[in-house]
Order: sequence, then C-alpha cells, then structure tokens
Amino acid sequence: MLRFAVPALGISLAAPLMSNIDNGFVGRLDGTVGLAAMNPGTILSDYLLYLFIFLPRATVGLVTRARARGEEEARRELGCVLSVALLLGAGLTLVLVLGAPALLGLLGVSPSLRPAAGRYVRIRGTVAWAALMQSVALSGLLAFRDSMTPLKVVAAAACLNFAGDWLFCAWPMRAGVAGAAAATAMSTLAGFCLMLGALRKKGLLPRIRAVSWRDMEPLMEYARPLSAIILTRFLGLTAMSLAAARFGTVHQAAYQILANLVIICGLCGEPISQTAQTMLPQIFDADPPRPREARRALGNLLAIDITVGAAVYLLSTMFLKFGSRIFTKDAAVAALVSSAGIPMVPICIASLVLAQLIDGTQVAARQFPFVIRMSVVTLCVQLVFLSVVLRLSLGLPGIFLSLASRYWILAAATMIQMVSGSGNLGRAIWS
Repeated sequence: MLRFAVPALGISLAAPLMSNIDNGFVGRLDGTVGLAAMNPGTILSDYLLYLFIFLPRATVGLVTRARARGEEEARRELGCVLSVALLLGAGLTLVLVLGAPALLGLLGVSPSLRPAAGRYVRIRGTVAWAALMQSVALSGLLAFRDSMTPLKVVAAAACLNFAGDWLFCAWPMRAGVAGAAAATAMSTLAGFCLMLGALRKKGLLPRIRAVSWRDMEPLMEYARPLSAIILTRFLGLTAMSLAAARFGTVHQAAYQILANLVIICGLCGEPISQTAQTMLPQIFDADPPRPREARRALGNLLAIDITVGAAVYLLSTMFLKFGSRIFTKDAAVAALVSSAGIPMVPICIASLVLAQLIDGTQVAARQFPFVIRMSVVTLCVQLVFLSVVLRLSLGLPGIFLSLASRYWILAAATMIQMVSGSGNLGRAIWS
C-alpha cells in the first residue's frame, strides 16, 4: 500500500501545487487585487473542471476490474473514458473561453476584479480538454498499479509551471494574472503530451473513437452517482467562496490563500482513496467472502490515513503561523490568514483527509446510493450553516467550520453503517 500511495501523494499534490505557485507569484508581484481576482478565476477554471472528476475516479474502478479479464479489455475501457473526456473537455473549453464574462457576472464578481479574472479563465479554459484527458490517462496508469510514471510526469509539469510563472509574472513579461494562467496552461499541455507518451511506451495507449451507449453503460454506473456527489461538493465550495466575498476584498484574498491550503494539504488523502479503489475491489468482490482480509486491509488504510492526517494538521498550522507572507505582501491579508486560519483550517484539513479514505472505500464497495444521500444531506447542512455564518458575521473560521461539519457527518454515518454490518461495506467486513 505504501509503495503505491507515497508516489500517488506527489501526483495528488501536483495540481494544487501549480495553483499555489500561481497564487504566490500573483500575490507577491500583482498585489491584493490580483490575488482576489484569482478567487473567481479559480472557481471557474478549477472548480468547473472538478465537476468532471468523476471520469478519472471511474477510470480507476473500471480499468482495475477490467484487468481481471485481460490487458486488452483494460485498454478498451481506458479508450472509452478517454474518448468521453475529449468530448466533455472540448465542451468545457468552449464554455470557459466564450462564456467567461457571463459566468463572472453570474457569480456577482466585483467589476474591478472582472477584467483580470476573465483573462485568467479564458487562458486556462483553452486547455481544459487537455487537463481532463490527462487526469483520465493518469488514472489509467494508477489502475495498473504504476504510480511512479505519473509522478515523474506531473513533477516535470510542475517544474515547467514554476519556470513559466517566473517568465510570465516576474521577469521579463510581468503579465500578472494573465501570465500565471499562461504558465499553468503551458504546463498542462506539456503534462498531457508526456502522459500520452507514457501510455504509448507501456503499450497501453488506446484509440480515441466514437463510443456507443453500450460502451457507456459501465462508465455510467460510476458516472451517475459520482457526478451527483461531485456536484454537491462543487456547490458547497462555490457557496463558501461567495460567502467570503461578502466580507470584502481583504477577506476574499485571505480566503483564496486558505482555500488553496485546504486543497493542497487535504489532497494528501487522495492517494489513500486511490489505493482503496485499486486494491479493495478484489477483496470486496471475492467469492467466497474474505471478511478477515477486508478488515485487515481497512485497518492498514486507516492507520496510514491517521498518520497522514496528523502530519498535515501540524504542517498546515506551522504554515499559518509563519508562512502566510509567501503569498502576499499585504500585512492585513497576512494577519487575517493567521488569525482566521488557526485552528479551524488545520482541523478542516485533517477531516478532509479522513473523508478521502471514506470516499475511496465507499466507491470500492460500490455503495453509490448511500454516498449520494449523504452528499445531499451534508450539502443542505453546510448551506444552512453558511447562512448562519453570514447572519452572525462569523467570518472565515465559520466558513471553514461549515466544510468540516460535512466530513464529520459523513464519518459518523459510515461508522454506524460499518458497525451495524449493513450495506455492501458492512457485509464485506462482517459476513
């Protein structure tokens, strides 16, 4: 598990790392207004792409199970998902490039921030199709239990993104927000090409083809519930961002730093989720059942998860105390990041790491109706919580507490299910 999960950790951190590189250059060189413009820009360029993350997550489960029927079947499943990713990614590119001003208007973005945010969205939008296909190709390699090759690819892309930020933001072009978007777009294209080259080298590169509804049926088994889950999370993150904007530009800039910290540290749990999705299906699908092996595997995953959660709690606390000025020169923003972030943001991050393990385990057990119900319930709780935060002016700590509450409810419901032996997961560990 560790041999797979440790390299996968680097993969999970690559995308948010690139966003934080952008934030660092923009915050230091373009000021508070530029950093605040990154908030709505990120909502559209990253969060909308996040709506389609059901494709790479479904890829892991589909290809893992197809491998039991042979490598050709696994390649065919990967080709189907890549073809769908190209179609959906092209549509997303058109929406972002052509509809950026309208989308920013719908979000109620301040007129002073719209020009910079619009440039960021349009530039990032031109490569949305490549970003989506790259994530599917990456998941295909993970399904073959190869986490080192994707790690090398995303590490190269991150280095290229840093070099591009220096070139476009610092010297010689000094293009601000637009320069940061160009650097990320350039590194995304490079990562996409490198990922396809890795698949070709391993003999796993499938053909892009028109897919029929029959080809789509296995994908839709995952896509329907996962898309509903992701949509509820997207709505929750968007509501948090809009709530932060209600408190003013300084709060919005501080929220951008804190939100990216939650993402980059919280995603330390993503490789544990991928490990669960890669290794648990063969145990859960076993006939006859292997409950002792299932409990041992879950215990190992939980031990890794608790260790990672404690580590990111400590690291995020240290960053909030001593590192906030990396992303901004504005003393008011830096002070707000430290005062509002501790202790709620580290608690939120540790809770997210636990939620990632729960997600991976539930997907491995194919308990989609349960997860859908919990996603809807926790979203409703969060929206009510955010309305209270705005009414009582609880600020950024209250906003992040609303997110942590979602993870706590999910963890409690999953524990009840496992102890009672209900659902696919409960039966797998107690049958």
